[in-house]
Amino acid sequence: DKLKLEYAERYRLVYGLLKVGEPRRMKVRRNSRVRKQGGYFIWVEFPSHVDSDDFLSYSVEHFGVKFMPGGRCDPFPLSNGGGDDDNDDTTGIAIRSSARLCFADLDRDDLIEATDAFLEAFR
Repeated sequence: DKLKLEYAERYRLVYGLLKVGEPRRMKVRRNSRVRKQGGYFIWVEFPSHVDSDDFLSYSVEHFGVKFMPGGRCDPFPLSNGGGDDDNDDTTGIAIRSSARLCFADLDRDDLIEATDAFLEAFR
């Protein structure tokens, strides 16, 4: 239970920082199309033209911040995203234009620094 409470506090910390500093083009929602339930991740959605792999390269090179590009979490890469309609690629596009942020392995001060750098990189 202590670990769950710690993760809940870290989630609220990062989520709050993202919501306050969120650029208009970036969406941080509790119930996004690509958000998975549970775990120690926060999903961030970018505009559909943003490739999260490219943004990762830029973020690491210029700001020293890493995240998991959404496309690397897609069990159906380069497909329709696993939907029932073979012509519907909205889930695939959404996940490739998303980032999965982990808040489990950094202390709070480092989470604040990393979240600020992530936001600055996106601006």
